[in-house]
Amino acid sequence: MVSSQLLKFVIQVRYLKCFAVEIQAIRCSRLFQSSCSCKPLIRSDLHFMRTYCTLRRTKCVVSKYMFKGQMFRSINDDSRSDSNSPVYHDEEMTFGERSAINTSEAGHVLSEESDTTDSVSKTVESSDYYIVQNVESFLKEMYMPLKKGYTCFHTVCPKLGKLAMKKGKQEDTLYVNSTSGYFYCNHCGKSGSWLQLKDNVVYVKSKKIKKNITCFKEVKENFSSTDLIHPDIIKHFENSDNFTMMSGDTFETIQTIFDWHGIERTTFINYDVRYRNEEDKYCILFPIYSPVGRITAVCIYSGLITEDGDVKILPIQTYPRSKDKILPFGWQQKSSSRHSDNIVITSSEANAMVINQETGIMALALKNLYQLPQDVLPHLESFNKITLWLGTDIKAWENTKMFSKKLNDNRCYIFRPNMVKYMPLETLQNECDISTELDKARLISHKAILTFDYLKQEVYSEFAHYTQVAGVQWSRYTKLNQVLKGHRRGELTILTGPTGSGKTTFMAEYSLDLCMQGVCTLWGSFEISNVRLVKIMMQQYARKDITKHLDDFESIAEGFSMLPMYFMAYFGVEKIQRVLEAMSHAVYVHDISHVVVDNLQFMMGMDFTEKNRFLLQDRIISAFRQFATEKNCHVTLIIHPRKINEGEELSTSSIFGSAKATQEADNIILIQDQRLVKPSGRKYIQIAKNRFDGDMGVMTLTFNKESLTFNTVEKKKTTKKSDGSYSSKDEIMNETLGSDFE
Repeated sequence: MVSSQLLKFVIQVRYLKCFAVEIQAIRCSRLFQSSCSCKPLIRSDLHFMRTYCTLRRTKCVVSKYMFKGQMFRSINDDSRSDSNSPVYHDEEMTFGERSAINTSEAGHVLSEESDTTDSVSKTVESSDYYIVQNVESFLKEMYMPLKKGYTCFHTVCPKLGKLAMKKGKQEDTLYVNSTSGYFYCNHCGKSGSWLQLKDNVVYVKSKKIKKNITCFKEVKENFSSTDLIHPDIIKHFENSDNFTMMSGDTFETIQTIFDWHGIERTTFINYDVRYRNEEDKYCILFPIYSPVGRITAVCIYSGLITEDGDVKILPIQTYPRSKDKILPFGWQQKSSSRHSDNIVITSSEANAMVINQETGIMALALKNLYQLPQDVLPHLESFNKITLWLGTDIKAWENTKMFSKKLNDNRCYIFRPNMVKYMPLETLQNECDISTELDKARLISHKAILTFDYLKQEVYSEFAHYTQVAGVQWSRYTKLNQVLKGHRRGELTILTGPTGSGKTTFMAEYSLDLCMQGVCTLWGSFEISNVRLVKIMMQQYARKDITKHLDDFESIAEGFSMLPMYFMAYFGVEKIQRVLEAMSHAVYVHDISHVVVDNLQFMMGMDFTEKNRFLLQDRIISAFRQFATEKNCHVTLIIHPRKINEGEELSTSSIFGSAKATQEADNIILIQDQRLVKPSGRKYIQIAKNRFDGDMGVMTLTFNKESLTFNTVEKKKTTKKSDGSYSSKDEIMNETLGSDFE
C-alpha cells in the first residue's frame, strides 16, 4: 500500500561527475518511517517508485543512470545529514552550483559502470572534456525526440515543451554531438559540455512551469549575435577603410604584393574585407564571423614593396590573441550562397573567396589545417555535400582523411593525391575552371577489398613526395631526421632507458619540438604529475631556468598556452579501456596526432600475477598498436627495461615483457647511459628499429641543466678514411649501421 503523503526528496548522486536532481515523488509506505529518516535505496525501490510515478503522471525524473552510489534523503531530515553530503533545496542553488558541488565530491564514490571522465586538460589553463556514452539512450529517457544527423543528434530545447518538439523548427533545434556530447542550442545560443547538458535537461524536466526557467543559465553564449565585439577588433577596424574607398592603382598594388590576381574588388567588399596603408606597408584585414553573424576575430595580412622593388610579406597576425580555437573564415556568405546544401572547406581566405566568386558555393577557410573545431560541426549539419580542398600534397591528404571521418565520410568529397595540380586561386590564375576541378572530387570508398587502380595515385604520391611522406621534421634534434627521417602518423614508437637516464625529460622536449610545429599532442603522464611535467616543458620551451626569470613567467606561459598540447587527468594505475576512451575522445575533439604514454608499467600497476603479467602487457601493447592504426595517430610508449648487468648496454631484448613490444613497434629508441660505469662513457640515443626505411644509428647527447634540454654533440676528433680523407667522430656515430626489414 502506498502512503498518500507528498514529500519532497533529494537524490544525491555521489559518483564521478554526476549531479544532484530534485524530484517530487510519492513515497512508498515500506520506505516511510515515523522519524522521517531515510535509508539507501536499492534498485528495486527506485524501479517501483519510477513505475508508480509514471502511472500517477507526476513530474518525476529519475534517470536509470543514477542507481549507483546514491542516497535518498528527506529535506525534513536535515539534522541527520552528513556534513560531507549537503542537501539541496529547490530555489537555493542554480543547476551550475549543484553541478560544481557534486563535482568536488566526485572522488568519494566511483561508479564501476560510469565511464564519464574529466580526462583531458589543456596546457596551463584546464578545461573539462568528457567521454560520452549512451547519448541517445539518455535523450530518449528524457522523452526528447531524436533525429540522427551526420555528426549530431537533432532534438529540441528542453524548455520549449511538447508542442515545439512536435513542430521541430530549425530555430528551436538542439544539436548534441553523438561522439563527444558537445551541444549547441539554436534557441538559446548556448553551447557546452555533455555534463552541462545532462544537468540542464534534468533540471528543466523536473519543473512544472517552464516559461520562467532560464535555460543553461550559467553557460556562456557561444555564437550570440548580441555579444560585444572584442576591443582589439574594434581598434583595428576603426583605423581601416572598405575596399570601395580604394583607388584602382592601390588595388592593383595589393594584388601584386599578395599574388591575389583574379579576385575581384566586389568579392573583397562582399566579405567585408578592410585595408589600411602604414608608411608604404599594406595591411589587409579579413574579418572572421561566427555562424550567426558576429565578428569574433580579425586576421591581418601585411606586405610591402622594398626600395629594391622586391615584395616582402610579413607574418600573419590574428586578433584577439586567445587560446581558443579560431573559427573558419567565410561564414558571412552563408545566407547569399546559391547552393544551400553544398560547401567547400579549403586552406586560405583567398581560396575561399575565389570558390564563392566563381561558383556561388559557400567556402570556409581553416586557420589551422591540423584542427577542425567541434564547435563548427553543428552548423555544418545542414550541408549534404562537403568538399575538402586542403592542398595538393601528402600532408593535405592526411588531414583530409582525418577531417572526413570527423565530418562523416558519407557526405565528404575529397581529392586524392595528384588529382588536382593547383589550389583554387592558382586554378583561376592558370585559366582553369574551378567548377570542373570540384567535379573531380570523389567520396572516400568504403570497400573492404581495394584494387591497384584505387591505390595507384597514392602510391605515386609516396614516390613523388618522399620528404613529405617521411613526416614532420625535428628542429631541435636535426640528427634524428637523418635516421628516422621524420615523425609520421599511424606509427608506434617505444622509448626505453635505464632508471634516471632522463626518459621523461627527453620525451618532453622531443614531443614539444613537434608540438611547436603544429603536431597536436596528448600526454598521458602516469608516473609524474602534470604540474611537474608542464614545469619541465615550460623551461624547455623558454630554454632557460624560469626560477631565475620569474618576471618572464606570464609571457612564457602565454606563448606555451597557445601550443596544441593536452594532458590526460589520469595519474598512477588506470584501466587501459579508460585510457583508450580518453585518447579516442581527444583525437575526435582536438584532432590529436601524437599520443605519449609515460609509462606503461605505472599505468598497469600491480594488478597481475607472475604468470599473467606478460599476457596483460601484450594485450595493452596490442591495443595501442590497433589504436595507432585505426585512428591514424602516432603513439609513443615509454617502457622501463628489464634488469640487466651493470655496465651492459641496452638492446631490443632489454625491453620489459615479451617480444610482442618489439614486434609491434615501428620505431625503437634506446637511451644508452655509460657515464657512471666507464671513465670515457657517454650518453646517447640509439635508434634500434626503424620500419620506415630500415636506417639505424646513434646520436650523442649532452644535458643542459639550466633549460632541462638535450643538445647534440659535435665531435672535433677525426678518423682517417680508406681513401686518405678524414671524417669527424660525429659522422661515424651517426652513420647508418644497418637495415631492418622485419
